[in-house]
Amino acid sequence: RSGATLHNKNKAPQSAVNKCFFNFILTYPFYFALLSFFLSFFLATSSKHCIFEAILNKLKLRKREMKEHILTTKIRVYAFDECSPVQKKLIEAAKSATQTAYAPYSKFRVGAALLLANGEIVTGSNQENAAYPATLCAERTAIFYANSQNPEMPVTHIAIAAYANGEFTSAVCSPCGSCRQVISEVENRFGQPITILMYGNKHIYEVSSIQDLLPLSFGKEYLPE
Repeated sequence: RSGATLHNKNKAPQSAVNKCFFNFILTYPFYFALLSFFLSFFLATSSKHCIFEAILNKLKLRKREMKEHILTTKIRVYAFDECSPVQKKLIEAAKSATQTAYAPYSKFRVGAALLLANGEIVTGSNQENAAYPATLCAERTAIFYANSQNPEMPVTHIAIAAYANGEFTSAVCSPCGSCRQVISEVENRFGQPITILMYGNKHIYEVSSIQDLLPLSFGKEYLPE
């Protein structure tokens, strides 16, 4: 019996603590809720911090494993007077082609002139449409016509010029993304690069292949056999 009494005495302080704790909850529910919120927030934040740190360490590890490839583009810049006779003739043809453009919406007339391997020059201009996606650029107009009329004849050069606000643009006119892809296809089709001349009133840009303007281009090598 004395052992039982001693056992009850040892449990008395614990019961008193429990009673005080429950009295605190009943008397101050707001403070208990506030205390519970901060405790939960602390535990959640600690957990998120550990997860965030693990992700960050993983990204740092991947960054150390990554390799870097640097792509460079070589562009020759010169004045119109420095062009060869063939280049001047091609650029003048592109400038003349701007006047056949149908551009009632953008008022931005673009002309393109192709030089074929047989010496023939084929021109084209942008043809706009009220349904804008149906518009066709000058470069594609000229290329599609040349390929349909001379399917076995490679294109060696293309000159591009733009006319707006009553004059030829000071800045050079470069092909859009879709035209770059089409020019890339023509290069792949005939297995030879196309020199691109981009005309501007102040200067001319020249690149020796569309790959200088469209690195990592998409081609038939990515398609299944």
